[in-house]
Amino acid sequence: MINKELFSYLEKEKVIDKRFVLWWQLGYEGRKIYSEKRFNDKLQSVSCWVKKDMMDEKKGLYEREFKVWNYDDVPILIKNIKILEDHSPFPCFISVKPMTHWDGGGNGWVSLRIHLKHGLPPLGVYHEPHVRGIVIEHTKDFLFWYPFGNNPRWYSGATNSVRLKDSGLYCIVDPIHPTKFYDNLIKGVWHKGRRPQKKSIMHECSEEGYHLVPYYDFNPKEKHIMIYPANAFDKSLDIPIVIRGNPDTGIPKILGAGSAFFGYGDSEKENVTFWKLGSKEKRVKKSLIERLGRL
Repeated sequence: MINKELFSYLEKEKVIDKRFVLWWQLGYEGRKIYSEKRFNDKLQSVSCWVKKDMMDEKKGLYEREFKVWNYDDVPILIKNIKILEDHSPFPCFISVKPMTHWDGGGNGWVSLRIHLKHGLPPLGVYHEPHVRGIVIEHTKDFLFWYPFGNNPRWYSGATNSVRLKDSGLYCIVDPIHPTKFYDNLIKGVWHKGRRPQKKSIMHECSEEGYHLVPYYDFNPKEKHIMIYPANAFDKSLDIPIVIRGNPDTGIPKILGAGSAFFGYGDSEKENVTFWKLGSKEKRVKKSLIERLGRL
């Protein structure tokens, strides 16, 4: 059951922005949800000698143990964690990057050897279990979640993280701009292997009184716009679909495959850009009805 009251509270406290809905597609890269026991049992301990102070050569070394994931699949753990001191624990999304996956110059093990050789911190925060965000819900196809923070960056090499006092886990803050998340799916799936598409269509929400809302708040009888994943191609990731409500008929309209710009900070501007689905609209509509129960 979706905890709307919790998400409204967290938005009021500026912990999240309710419009920043992200998802992980289950099955992709072997992503699956584990029980806590199974998750912990499959973690592997790695001990390394690391510098006590990276800025002071005289402080010597100490032995540190890391918990890593030495399998190809990407694990997901859903666990109640205390994030705010004045609020009870709520369901969080925990994961860990497999050591077998590419990490710039090799896999995680290669990266570990190189970093130790040069006296650098041996592993990044992603290689240990860490909190990625707040769970909205999970279905048979997706884990829907909110990233922490409401000032997300376009991709960068740095990672903002804080260590949580109660759990000892690192928590990722502002990990990805939602527009970039949607655009990556569009470019990787919709445009891949297809003829060059026509220029995208922009819909400026505020000019017509429309508002971007999370999918669970979408009302087809209101001036609402939401983004939800749907299947358009065989053996491919699902793509974000822009859907607009219709106060006159109550029958929502599929605008196309696209993404949204979310106003934040001093800017309240909201707009969506999309490409019409053409021959794929029937398949996309069927996929949405199967998942949402209606359209």
